[in-house]
Amino acid sequence: MAGTPGILEELREAVYLRTYAQKNPLLEYKLEGFDIFDRLLFDIKTNIAKTISKVQISEAPAEKYRATRSKGATESHSGLSQFGSNGKNQGNSASSPENAQVKRTSPKVGRNDPCPCGSGKKYKHCHGR
Repeated sequence: MAGTPGILEELREAVYLRTYAQKNPLLEYKLEGFDIFDRLLFDIKTNIAKTISKVQISEAPAEKYRATRSKGATESHSGLSQFGSNGKNQGNSASSPENAQVKRTSPKVGRNDPCPCGSGKKYKHCHGR
């Protein structure tokens, strides 16, 4: 929308001139802005309707459909897992076991304890955010 800053600048100048007519400039700017936005939406809807009315749907030949289907449709959907993989990458359990317990190397810092970074602030006000 390269023309939008120009339109808004013109609107600002037009509203500025209305202050001489004893009108509230903020209210006038809002009303004119809504009118411009409504016109924009109407133009977009009109362009979409014109484009859709020009679309022509043609039926693809059956031979072409069969050729493309036989090339790429070798796998069935039943082999797919929840995220679209075939289950081939699921043998990675050695690097990250599901039920591994994480051990803490340092004691847990409470919210009201001094921050371990040495700032002198409470943990909740320093690194606890």
